[in-house]
Amino acid sequence: MTDVILTCFACSPASPCQIWANSYFKDPPIVLNIPGQGGGDFRNKIRAWAKTGDVFTAALHELAPMAVAAPNFKLGRRGLVTFSAGWTAAEELLKISSERDRLDAALILDGIHTKELDPFVQFATRAANMEAFMVMAHSAIIPPFISSTKTNSKIFLAAEENNTNAEEYYPMTEEAPPDYITHAVLESPITIKSVYGTTTWKEDPFDGWSNRGNLNCLAYKGDTAETHIYIARHVAERCWKWLGQEWS
Repeated sequence: MTDVILTCFACSPASPCQIWANSYFKDPPIVLNIPGQGGGDFRNKIRAWAKTGDVFTAALHELAPMAVAAPNFKLGRRGLVTFSAGWTAAEELLKISSERDRLDAALILDGIHTKELDPFVQFATRAANMEAFMVMAHSAIIPPFISSTKTNSKIFLAAEENNTNAEEYYPMTEEAPPDYITHAVLESPITIKSVYGTTTWKEDPFDGWSNRGNLNCLAYKGDTAETHIYIARHVAERCWKWLGQEWS
């Protein structure tokens, strides 16, 4: 069985997803980057793959045909990692009940900007009930549309209410994330430049967490473009490590 992770707007030379997967997973998954330049492209690609009846299998045939053609290939666990505008791919995937039920893990990094939260709530509820693994992380950015701070909070609270196993899993409802998430130590200051400015961190800007079962919400201080980039480069790596440990 070979695990597969779809990523959307989450991989780059500065955020090398496949390298992270190779480093942090006992059995490295195949990492497939959903092609496109923006939210509309990502939605259309998920919709096209969904017409085949299986998004992940269609993605494999298009993006990794040699892997899926290998003798005895079998698709194992399914993961989804999105950053920023990549949330649109997550929304399209999670709208489809069969895809949502087959998905084993989702990392949604600094980007859910919609009032139509039910697809996310449905998957978050699975995670709260220990049927999947989910991490939502957000900065304090307040964009000219609904912020990830608000959407993540609403999703978390709705999933908490839907947690039918609340009593059974109550001892786990405040299980802290790993220390490398909650107490990340920067070996040296990190400086990030954007077209809007420059920010230097001497300490990780982690600002708290919420947990129910396998549903986790992480908050980070900072409302700048540089904070957004920090999440893509540094928080993302830690979340890949966390998922690798969950799957190993």
